[in-house]
Amino acid sequence: MRLRQLLPILPLFFPHAHALKFPLTPRKDNPHPYSVVQTGANTGYGFTHIFDQQYTVTLSVNGVPFQVVCDTGSVDTWVDPVPQGITPPDLIMTGKNNSATYGDGTQSSGPLVLANISLGPYNASNQAIMLSPKGSPTPDLFQGIFGLSRVSLSDTFPILANGTPYADNGRPIVHNILSALHDQPNYITFLMSRPELGANPGGVFTISELVSDLAEVTSAPRLEALTNVTWSTLLDGAYVNGVLLTGHSQVREDYENVTHLAIPEGSTIATLDTGTSYTRAPQYYVDAIFQNITGAIPTDNADGSNGFGYIVPCDTKVNVSLVFAGLQYPIHPIDMIILNTAPNGTFYCTGAFSYSNENDGIDDWLVGATFLRNVYSLFDYGWDTDPTDGQAYMQLLSVTDAERAWAEADKLLLERIVAHNAYYTSTQGVKPTTTQYAYTGTPTITVTSADDKETYAPLPSAAAPHLGEWGTSSYTTPWLQATAQPTQAQLLAGAVAESDNAVDGKRVDSLVRYSYVVIGMLAGVLALLLVVTAYVVRANRANKGYREISESTIPPVRAYADME
Repeated sequence: MRLRQLLPILPLFFPHAHALKFPLTPRKDNPHPYSVVQTGANTGYGFTHIFDQQYTVTLSVNGVPFQVVCDTGSVDTWVDPVPQGITPPDLIMTGKNNSATYGDGTQSSGPLVLANISLGPYNASNQAIMLSPKGSPTPDLFQGIFGLSRVSLSDTFPILANGTPYADNGRPIVHNILSALHDQPNYITFLMSRPELGANPGGVFTISELVSDLAEVTSAPRLEALTNVTWSTLLDGAYVNGVLLTGHSQVREDYENVTHLAIPEGSTIATLDTGTSYTRAPQYYVDAIFQNITGAIPTDNADGSNGFGYIVPCDTKVNVSLVFAGLQYPIHPIDMIILNTAPNGTFYCTGAFSYSNENDGIDDWLVGATFLRNVYSLFDYGWDTDPTDGQAYMQLLSVTDAERAWAEADKLLLERIVAHNAYYTSTQGVKPTTTQYAYTGTPTITVTSADDKETYAPLPSAAAPHLGEWGTSSYTTPWLQATAQPTQAQLLAGAVAESDNAVDGKRVDSLVRYSYVVIGMLAGVLALLLVVTAYVVRANRANKGYREISESTIPPVRAYADME
């Protein structure tokens, strides 16, 4: 997710302006000082991937757990107590209110309160957060936002710094935690999982630690943040089916006029946003990827947030890589196509890239999980949390083998349809037994505490775990395994295991054979889809993996699994 940005505010946040300056009034002594304790316990973060829509962690507020979205596109944290049916007890009211409006038009607002926060092994006392009743548009999936962007983007901090004693309490949670870890590096990392169905292990989220087998990320080029506001950096270009595309920045001139920084010729500006499922990009790139695909249909709601893009056949395979600092980072073809399910169990697919627009701030690109699932990402806060440090930066390590991903894509695209059909059949009419989806298993993957930003030499490429499979046991088992018994949703998510037991060779051959029938059917309904696309029901939240639509709007195209 992304907070709406206004270009006029950027002169306050040049990359080399170390100090934050806000108009402040004198503060009184703080009766509720902020503090952080690291327990040392091997406690997971509850990092969860929910229905291919969001990656969340468990945040305990005065003992009440909330599943909150990990969002590097915004910075302030809020929780919605309504889905839980309980307001956390013993909250300290600050007398101030706040609101946050996101790029998709949704808004969360409410009072700023102080609470004791537990996040994995960290306990933070008297942390300021926003309490936003009914603030979550999809409370069954998440009940708040865990802001992980830059402190300069915060509204809570300046509000509490102006006339209250709670300025230190108002700094973002991750900033306060990292500032308290004086002997530890001030970065967070993500290794995102791919399974789409149900609630699944999210992968790995760390604070001041590295995934041991991927510690070579510290040797990757440092992608410096362009401002003190967001995780924006330069993107060199994109390879689309082997052709390098560059330039066509939509905001370069505005950016240079405001920041007085020159953008290299051919580069564009990209923000890495863990709270976004899709990727927003300049029209030039989106058209180059999808426009000439047989059966592609333009749509003004490709990503659930009125983003213009394309409906495409569900067996579409495209070869796309993004280029940062001269290095190619391939995107698995399975991540370039989003499968959407209708209430009657039929499917349609959209391209995972849609047009960027003015709501995306000063970015050409808003790069979400479509890309981030293919890298191990590191976000270093620099002088935001350590005044002696330099500018904030990001580092990326590719975890997708381009050749293997391309070779397995046809099979995985078909297997995904089978899995979605099985999931729909098994869950249709079944009332969920939980109002909060959270993965409670303990990951067995090894993490390393890297003292003083130790740089790890690159490892042989074979040392990195293969993360190419879609929702398969071979994807989740080697590097992330639950100690608890898997839930039904997790079992369903693994229903397309690469083994012969899940989808045998005969089944796949049959699917391949019938894929040509489906392509023909898609061509036949092309004209009808052009008419009905306008009636696709808008989702309540941006960048969802699923978007329910009226049963009457999509022709009853049968799933692959039904065509024998």
